Amino acid sequence: MNPNLIVGLTSMVIAATLAAFFFLSKSNNESGLPYPNIPTYSKWDTVDDSSGESMTWYMDLNNPEDMKIHIITDNDSGTLVHEVFSGNSKYLYFSVDQTAIEHAAEDSSTFSSALSKVKENCEIDESWDISVSNSNAQNAFVQRTDENGNTVWQFGENGWQMTVDSDGQVIQIADISVNSISEYDPSTEVAGTFDLFETCDTSVDYMSQFGETMDEEHRRKLASMTEEEIEEERMLGGCDWWDAGVAYFKTGGTYGNYCGKGQAGLCTNNGITTNKKGYGYIEGVPNSEGLTVCADGGLDASCSKHDSGSYSTDIWGVMTMSYCEVDRIFKSERNNGMVDVNNPFFDGQDYDTNALNGANCLFDKMPCSRYESHTSWGICGSGWRKYPCRKVATGYHTKWANGNYPSGGCNGDCYK
Repeated sequence: MNPNLIVGLTSMVIAATLAAFFFLSKSNNESGLPYPNIPTYSKWDTVDDSSGESMTWYMDLNNPEDMKIHIITDNDSGTLVHEVFSGNSKYLYFSVDQTAIEHAAEDSSTFSSALSKVKENCEIDESWDISVSNSNAQNAFVQRTDENGNTVWQFGENGWQMTVDSDGQVIQIADISVNSISEYDPSTEVAGTFDLFETCDTSVDYMSQFGETMDEEHRRKLASMTEEEIEEERMLGGCDWWDAGVAYFKTGGTYGNYCGKGQAGLCTNNGITTNKKGYGYIEGVPNSEGLTVCADGGLDASCSKHDSGSYSTDIWGVMTMSYCEVDRIFKSERNNGMVDVNNPFFDGQDYDTNALNGANCLFDKMPCSRYESHTSWGICGSGWRKYPCRKVATGYHTKWANGNYPSGGCNGDCYK
Protein backbone atom coordinates (compact mmCIF):
# COMPACT_ATOMS: atom_id res chain seq x y z
CA MET A 1 0.00 0.00 0.00
CA ASN A 2 1.25 3.51 -0.83
CA PRO A 3 2.68 5.05 2.39
CA ASN A 4 1.01 8.38 1.57
CA LEU A 5 -2.35 6.61 1.70
CA ILE A 6 -1.40 5.10 5.03
CA VAL A 7 -0.58 8.59 6.30
CA GLY A 8 -3.91 9.84 5.02
CA LEU A 9 -6.02 7.12 6.55
CA THR A 10 -5.88 8.42 10.07
CA SER A 11 -5.91 12.01 8.90
CA MET A 12 -9.39 11.15 7.71
CA VAL A 13 -10.36 9.07 10.72
CA ILE A 14 -9.65 11.66 13.36
CA ALA A 15 -8.57 14.80 11.60
CA ALA A 16 -4.90 14.14 10.81
CA THR A 17 -3.64 13.59 14.37
CA LEU A 18 -3.59 9.80 14.17
CA ALA A 19 -2.12 9.94 10.69
CA ALA A 20 1.23 9.56 12.40
CA PHE A 21 0.47 5.95 13.18
CA PHE A 22 0.02 5.17 9.50
CA PHE A 23 3.18 6.90 8.32
CA LEU A 24 4.90 3.57 8.72
CA SER A 25 5.68 1.54 5.63
CA LYS A 26 8.16 -1.04 4.45
CA SER A 27 10.41 1.74 3.23
CA ASN A 28 10.60 3.70 6.46
CA ASN A 29 9.91 1.08 9.14
CA GLU A 30 13.49 0.46 10.30
CA SER A 31 12.32 -1.52 13.32
CA GLY A 32 11.02 -4.33 11.13
CA LEU A 33 7.93 -4.54 13.32
CA PRO A 34 4.46 -5.03 11.77
CA TYR A 35 2.95 -1.92 10.20
CA PRO A 36 -0.79 -1.37 9.60
CA ASN A 37 -2.30 -3.29 6.69
CA ILE A 38 -5.07 -0.97 5.40
CA PRO A 39 -7.02 -1.48 2.13
CA THR A 40 -7.67 1.60 -0.01
CA TYR A 41 -11.43 1.05 0.41
CA SER A 42 -11.63 0.06 4.07
CA LYS A 43 -14.56 -0.99 6.24
CA TRP A 44 -13.79 -1.09 9.97
CA ASP A 45 -16.08 -2.75 12.51
CA THR A 46 -15.27 -1.23 15.89
CA VAL A 47 -16.59 -0.83 19.45
CA ASP A 48 -16.11 2.18 21.70
CA ASP A 49 -14.79 0.57 24.89
CA SER A 50 -16.09 3.38 27.12
CA SER A 51 -19.66 3.59 25.80
CA GLY A 52 -20.10 0.10 24.30
CA GLU A 53 -21.41 1.66 21.08
CA SER A 54 -20.83 -0.21 17.82
CA MET A 55 -19.30 1.85 15.02
CA THR A 56 -18.76 1.04 11.36
CA TRP A 57 -16.16 3.17 9.57
CA TYR A 58 -16.10 3.38 5.79
CA MET A 59 -12.97 4.97 4.29
CA ASP A 60 -12.04 6.01 0.77
CA LEU A 61 -8.27 6.49 0.65
CA ASN A 62 -7.98 6.54 -3.12
CA ASN A 63 -6.87 10.19 -3.24
CA PRO A 64 -4.61 11.26 -0.34
CA GLU A 65 -5.69 14.88 -0.71
CA ASP A 66 -9.39 14.13 -1.10
CA MET A 67 -10.07 11.31 1.32
CA LYS A 68 -13.47 10.54 2.79
CA ILE A 69 -14.82 8.70 5.78
CA HIS A 70 -18.35 7.76 6.87
CA ILE A 71 -18.79 6.59 10.47
CA ILE A 72 -22.09 5.04 11.56
CA THR A 73 -22.67 4.62 15.29
CA ASP A 74 -25.48 2.34 16.51
CA ASN A 75 -26.52 3.05 20.10
CA ASP A 76 -29.28 0.39 20.12
CA SER A 77 -32.02 3.00 20.60
CA GLY A 78 -33.39 2.91 17.05
CA THR A 79 -31.21 5.83 15.94
CA LEU A 80 -28.06 5.75 13.80
CA VAL A 81 -25.50 8.54 14.14
CA HIS A 82 -23.78 9.49 10.87
CA GLU A 83 -20.46 11.35 10.77
CA VAL A 84 -19.14 12.16 7.30
CA PHE A 85 -15.69 13.70 6.87
CA SER A 86 -15.06 15.23 3.45
CA GLY A 87 -12.74 18.06 2.44
CA ASN A 88 -12.37 20.34 5.44
CA SER A 89 -15.86 19.59 6.81
CA LYS A 90 -17.48 17.15 9.16
CA TYR A 91 -21.21 16.47 8.66
CA LEU A 92 -23.28 15.06 11.51
CA TYR A 93 -26.85 13.77 11.16
CA PHE A 94 -29.18 11.08 12.50
CA SER A 95 -31.38 8.48 10.81
CA VAL A 96 -33.62 5.57 11.80
CA ASP A 97 -32.23 2.05 11.92
CA GLN A 98 -33.09 -0.86 9.64
CA THR A 99 -35.71 -2.24 12.04
CA ALA A 100 -37.82 0.93 11.69
CA ILE A 101 -37.51 0.77 7.90
CA GLU A 102 -38.68 -2.86 7.89
CA HIS A 103 -41.68 -2.03 10.08
CA ALA A 104 -42.54 0.86 7.78
CA ALA A 105 -42.39 -1.45 4.76
CA GLU A 106 -45.10 -3.59 6.35
CA ASP A 107 -47.46 -0.63 5.85
CA SER A 108 -46.35 0.64 2.46
CA SER A 109 -43.29 0.99 0.26
CA THR A 110 -43.92 4.76 0.15
CA PHE A 111 -43.72 4.95 3.94
CA SER A 112 -40.43 3.01 4.14
CA SER A 113 -38.90 4.87 1.19
CA ALA A 114 -39.78 8.31 2.59
CA LEU A 115 -38.62 7.39 6.10
CA SER A 116 -35.27 6.08 4.81
CA LYS A 117 -34.42 9.57 3.48
CA VAL A 118 -35.01 11.49 6.72
CA LYS A 119 -31.90 13.14 8.20
CA GLU A 120 -32.38 14.73 11.60
CA ASN A 121 -30.42 17.44 13.45
CA CYS A 122 -27.95 18.16 10.65
CA GLU A 123 -24.75 19.92 11.78
CA ILE A 124 -21.75 21.00 9.70
CA ASP A 125 -18.32 21.77 11.17
CA GLU A 126 -15.88 23.27 8.65
CA SER A 127 -12.85 23.27 10.96
CA TRP A 128 -11.63 19.77 10.11
CA ASP A 129 -8.61 19.52 7.77
CA ILE A 130 -8.33 15.87 6.76
CA SER A 131 -5.77 16.10 3.99
CA VAL A 132 -2.49 14.20 4.12
CA SER A 133 -0.57 17.47 3.92
CA ASN A 134 -1.97 18.43 7.33
CA SER A 135 -0.65 15.36 9.16
CA ASN A 136 2.35 15.31 11.49
CA ALA A 137 3.37 11.73 10.91
CA GLN A 138 7.01 12.21 11.82
CA ASN A 139 6.09 12.06 15.52
CA ALA A 140 5.06 8.38 15.43
CA PHE A 141 7.21 5.89 17.28
CA VAL A 142 7.07 2.36 18.69
CA GLN A 143 5.99 2.65 22.31
CA ARG A 144 6.36 -1.04 23.16
CA THR A 145 5.82 -4.61 22.04
CA ASP A 146 3.57 -6.58 24.37
CA GLU A 147 3.78 -10.20 25.50
CA ASN A 148 1.46 -11.31 22.67
CA GLY A 149 3.70 -9.94 19.96
CA ASN A 150 1.50 -6.90 19.32
CA THR A 151 3.20 -3.63 18.46
CA VAL A 152 1.96 -0.46 20.17
CA TRP A 153 2.61 2.73 18.17
CA GLN A 154 2.26 6.16 19.72
CA PHE A 155 1.93 9.73 18.44
CA GLY A 156 3.75 12.22 20.59
CA GLU A 157 4.99 11.73 24.14
CA ASN A 158 1.47 11.71 25.61
CA GLY A 159 -0.51 11.07 22.45
CA TRP A 160 -2.78 8.41 21.05
CA GLN A 161 -1.79 4.77 20.86
CA MET A 162 -2.57 2.20 18.19
CA THR A 163 -2.01 -1.52 18.53
CA VAL A 164 -1.10 -3.72 15.55
CA ASP A 165 -0.87 -7.51 15.77
CA SER A 166 1.89 -9.63 14.25
CA ASP A 167 -0.04 -9.89 10.96
CA GLY A 168 -0.31 -6.13 10.59
CA GLN A 169 -3.99 -5.99 11.61
CA VAL A 170 -5.05 -2.95 13.63
CA ILE A 171 -6.76 -4.22 16.78
CA GLN A 172 -6.99 -1.09 18.93
CA ILE A 173 -6.97 2.71 18.52
CA ALA A 174 -7.01 4.50 21.87
CA ASP A 175 -10.26 3.36 23.56
CA ILE A 176 -11.71 1.87 20.39
CA SER A 177 -11.45 -1.87 19.75
CA VAL A 178 -11.14 -2.85 16.10
CA ASN A 179 -12.93 -6.16 15.48
CA SER A 180 -12.17 -6.39 11.77
CA ILE A 181 -10.93 -4.45 8.76
CA SER A 182 -12.11 -5.54 5.31
CA GLU A 183 -12.20 -4.18 1.79
CA TYR A 184 -15.53 -3.02 0.36
CA ASP A 185 -16.73 -2.52 -3.20
CA PRO A 186 -17.33 1.24 -3.69
CA SER A 187 -19.78 0.54 -6.53
CA THR A 188 -22.21 -1.43 -4.34
CA GLU A 189 -21.58 -0.54 -0.69
CA VAL A 190 -24.07 1.73 1.10
CA ALA A 191 -24.15 3.38 4.52
CA GLY A 192 -27.43 2.21 6.00
CA THR A 193 -30.11 3.76 3.78
CA PHE A 194 -27.79 6.41 2.32
CA ASP A 195 -25.01 6.48 -0.24
CA LEU A 196 -21.53 6.26 1.19
CA PHE A 197 -20.18 9.69 2.20
CA GLU A 198 -23.60 11.30 1.66
CA THR A 199 -23.70 14.62 3.51
CA CYS A 200 -26.60 16.71 4.86
CA ASP A 201 -27.89 20.24 4.27
CA THR A 202 -28.82 22.44 7.23
CA SER A 203 -31.28 24.42 5.06
CA VAL A 204 -33.39 21.32 4.29
CA ASP A 205 -36.26 20.22 6.55
CA TYR A 206 -36.14 16.49 5.94
CA MET A 207 -39.12 15.72 8.18
CA SER A 208 -41.27 18.15 6.20
CA GLN A 209 -40.19 16.44 3.00
CA PHE A 210 -41.31 13.15 4.52
CA GLY A 211 -44.72 14.64 5.34
CA GLU A 212 -45.09 16.06 1.83
CA THR A 213 -44.29 12.67 0.29
CA MET A 214 -46.82 10.86 2.48
CA ASP A 215 -49.46 13.53 1.94
CA GLU A 216 -49.03 13.40 -1.82
CA GLU A 217 -49.48 9.63 -1.71
CA HIS A 218 -52.76 9.82 0.19
CA ARG A 219 -54.18 13.24 -0.72
CA ARG A 220 -56.45 12.06 -3.52
CA LYS A 221 -57.79 9.21 -1.43
CA LEU A 222 -58.45 11.46 1.57
CA ALA A 223 -60.12 14.15 -0.56
CA SER A 224 -62.61 11.61 -1.87
CA MET A 225 -63.50 10.14 1.53
CA THR A 226 -67.00 10.64 2.91
CA GLU A 227 -67.63 11.44 6.56
CA GLU A 228 -68.59 7.80 7.08
CA GLU A 229 -65.32 6.63 5.53
CA ILE A 230 -63.33 9.05 7.67
CA GLU A 231 -65.06 7.67 10.74
CA GLU A 232 -64.27 4.15 9.59
CA GLU A 233 -60.57 5.08 9.42
CA ARG A 234 -60.77 5.84 13.13
CA MET A 235 -62.26 2.42 13.73
CA LEU A 236 -60.42 -0.86 13.35
CA GLY A 237 -60.64 -1.09 9.55
CA GLY A 238 -57.41 -1.57 7.65
CA CYS A 239 -55.53 0.86 9.89
CA ASP A 240 -53.77 2.98 7.29
CA TRP A 241 -52.03 5.12 9.88
CA TRP A 242 -51.33 8.14 7.67
CA ASP A 243 -54.91 8.35 6.41
CA ALA A 244 -56.17 7.70 9.91
CA GLY A 245 -53.85 10.34 11.36
CA VAL A 246 -54.72 13.06 8.86
CA ALA A 247 -58.42 12.28 9.13
CA TYR A 248 -58.23 12.04 12.92
CA PHE A 249 -56.52 15.37 13.45
CA LYS A 250 -57.93 17.41 10.56
CA THR A 251 -61.51 16.54 11.49
CA GLY A 252 -60.85 17.01 15.19
CA GLY A 253 -61.43 13.31 15.81
CA THR A 254 -62.15 13.19 19.50
CA TYR A 255 -63.67 11.16 22.30
CA GLY A 256 -64.66 12.21 25.80
CA ASN A 257 -63.19 15.30 27.36
CA TYR A 258 -59.54 14.69 26.46
CA CYS A 259 -59.03 12.02 23.80
CA GLY A 260 -57.95 13.40 20.42
CA LYS A 261 -56.27 16.65 19.48
CA GLY A 262 -57.28 19.40 21.89
CA GLN A 263 -59.83 19.13 24.69
CA ALA A 264 -63.29 18.53 23.24
CA GLY A 265 -65.08 18.25 26.59
CA LEU A 266 -67.75 16.04 25.00
CA CYS A 267 -69.00 14.39 28.19
CA THR A 268 -69.22 17.73 29.96
CA ASN A 269 -70.87 19.49 27.01
CA ASN A 270 -73.31 16.64 26.32
CA GLY A 271 -74.40 16.17 29.93
CA ILE A 272 -72.77 12.74 30.22
CA THR A 273 -71.66 11.59 33.67
CA THR A 274 -68.17 12.80 34.67
CA ASN A 275 -65.85 12.56 37.65
CA LYS A 276 -62.63 14.17 38.94
CA LYS A 277 -60.45 11.11 38.34
CA GLY A 278 -58.43 12.56 35.46
CA TYR A 279 -54.74 13.47 35.56
CA GLY A 280 -53.74 14.58 39.05
CA TYR A 281 -56.10 12.21 40.86
CA ILE A 282 -54.36 9.87 43.33
CA GLU A 283 -56.11 6.60 44.09
CA GLY A 284 -56.62 6.02 47.81
CA VAL A 285 -55.92 9.60 48.86
CA PRO A 286 -58.94 11.21 50.58
CA ASN A 287 -60.50 14.13 48.71
CA SER A 288 -58.04 13.76 45.85
CA GLU A 289 -59.22 15.43 42.66
CA GLY A 290 -57.87 15.52 39.18
CA LEU A 291 -59.05 16.77 35.81
CA THR A 292 -62.74 16.34 34.97
CA VAL A 293 -63.14 13.31 32.71
CA CYS A 294 -65.87 10.98 31.50
CA ALA A 295 -67.01 8.40 34.03
CA ASP A 296 -66.00 5.58 31.67
CA GLY A 297 -63.67 2.70 32.44
CA GLY A 298 -60.63 5.00 32.47
CA LEU A 299 -59.85 5.74 28.81
CA ASP A 300 -60.60 9.44 29.07
CA ALA A 301 -58.48 9.65 32.23
CA SER A 302 -55.54 8.04 30.43
CA CYS A 303 -55.99 10.57 27.59
CA SER A 304 -55.93 13.43 30.11
CA LYS A 305 -52.63 12.07 31.44
CA HIS A 306 -51.19 11.77 27.93
CA ASP A 307 -52.23 15.36 27.21
CA SER A 308 -50.37 16.44 30.34
CA GLY A 309 -46.99 15.32 29.06
CA SER A 310 -44.34 17.98 29.56
CA TYR A 311 -43.20 17.94 25.92
CA SER A 312 -45.07 17.88 22.62
CA THR A 313 -44.55 19.32 19.17
CA ASP A 314 -46.67 19.57 16.04
CA ILE A 315 -45.36 17.66 13.04
CA TRP A 316 -46.39 18.03 9.41
CA GLY A 317 -49.04 20.54 10.51
CA VAL A 318 -51.54 17.80 11.28
CA MET A 319 -50.17 15.61 14.08
CA THR A 320 -48.69 15.98 17.56
CA MET A 321 -45.58 14.14 18.76
CA SER A 322 -44.96 13.46 22.47
CA TYR A 323 -42.27 11.87 24.60
CA CYS A 324 -41.79 8.15 23.90
CA GLU A 325 -42.16 7.46 27.63
CA VAL A 326 -45.51 9.29 27.71
CA ASP A 327 -46.70 7.29 24.67
CA ARG A 328 -45.46 4.07 26.29
CA ILE A 329 -47.46 4.66 29.47
CA PHE A 330 -50.51 5.74 27.45
CA LYS A 331 -50.44 2.48 25.48
CA SER A 332 -50.06 0.40 28.62
CA GLU A 333 -52.93 2.13 30.41
CA ARG A 334 -55.44 2.31 27.55
CA ASN A 335 -55.06 -1.42 26.82
CA ASN A 336 -55.33 -2.50 30.44
CA GLY A 337 -58.96 -3.61 30.28
CA MET A 338 -60.47 -0.15 30.77
CA VAL A 339 -62.64 -0.49 27.65
CA ASP A 340 -65.42 -3.08 27.72
CA VAL A 341 -66.23 -4.08 24.14
CA ASN A 342 -69.47 -5.67 25.34
CA ASN A 343 -70.59 -2.52 27.13
CA PRO A 344 -69.06 0.51 25.36
CA PHE A 345 -69.27 3.96 26.93
CA PHE A 346 -70.99 6.69 24.88
CA ASP A 347 -69.83 10.32 25.28
CA GLY A 348 -72.81 11.75 23.40
CA GLN A 349 -70.98 11.56 20.08
CA ASP A 350 -68.81 8.45 19.96
CA TYR A 351 -67.97 5.22 21.80
CA ASP A 352 -64.80 4.47 23.75
CA THR A 353 -64.30 1.27 21.72
CA ASN A 354 -63.93 3.32 18.52
CA ALA A 355 -61.56 5.73 20.26
CA LEU A 356 -59.41 2.84 21.50
CA ASN A 357 -59.22 1.25 18.05
CA GLY A 358 -58.28 4.57 16.49
CA ALA A 359 -55.61 5.26 19.10
CA ASN A 360 -54.05 1.82 18.74
CA CYS A 361 -53.95 2.20 14.96
CA LEU A 362 -52.50 5.68 15.03
CA PHE A 363 -50.07 5.88 17.93
CA ASP A 364 -48.26 2.62 17.25
CA LYS A 365 -47.16 4.04 13.87
CA MET A 366 -46.57 7.66 14.81
CA PRO A 367 -43.11 8.86 15.84
CA CYS A 368 -42.25 9.91 19.36
CA SER A 369 -39.45 12.01 20.82
CA ARG A 370 -36.68 11.02 23.20
CA TYR A 371 -34.14 13.22 24.96
CA GLU A 372 -30.92 11.23 24.86
CA SER A 373 -27.16 11.41 24.58
CA HIS A 374 -24.91 10.39 21.70
CA THR A 375 -21.18 10.46 21.07
CA SER A 376 -19.31 11.82 18.05
CA TRP A 377 -15.84 13.03 17.17
CA GLY A 378 -14.87 16.49 18.35
CA ILE A 379 -11.77 18.51 19.22
CA CYS A 380 -10.56 18.74 22.82
CA GLY A 381 -7.87 20.98 24.26
CA SER A 382 -6.59 24.23 22.80
CA GLY A 383 -3.60 25.58 20.92
CA TRP A 384 -0.87 23.03 20.21
CA ARG A 385 -2.51 20.67 22.71
CA LYS A 386 -5.60 20.14 20.51
CA TYR A 387 -6.49 16.52 19.91
CA PRO A 388 -9.48 14.55 18.54
CA CYS A 389 -11.77 13.04 21.15
CA ARG A 390 -15.18 11.45 21.54
CA LYS A 391 -17.64 14.04 22.85
CA VAL A 392 -21.08 13.51 24.36
CA ALA A 393 -24.04 15.67 23.31
CA THR A 394 -27.66 15.47 24.44
CA GLY A 395 -30.77 16.48 22.52
CA TYR A 396 -34.20 15.51 21.20
CA HIS A 397 -34.35 12.66 18.69
CA THR A 398 -37.31 11.29 16.77
CA LYS A 399 -38.05 7.58 17.27
CA TRP A 400 -40.19 5.31 15.11
CA ALA A 401 -40.88 2.72 17.79
CA ASN A 402 -43.72 0.81 16.07
CA GLY A 403 -45.40 0.55 19.48
CA ASN A 404 -42.26 -0.79 21.22
CA TYR A 405 -41.46 2.45 23.00
CA PRO A 406 -38.08 2.91 24.71
CA SER A 407 -38.54 3.80 28.36
CA GLY A 408 -37.26 7.00 29.94
CA GLY A 409 -35.72 9.74 27.84
CA CYS A 410 -37.54 12.77 29.28
CA ASN A 411 -35.74 16.06 29.82
CA GLY A 412 -36.70 16.39 33.47
CA ASP A 413 -40.23 15.40 34.49
CA CYS A 414 -42.23 13.53 31.84
CA TYR A 415 -45.45 15.23 32.93
CA LYS A 416 -46.42 18.80 33.76
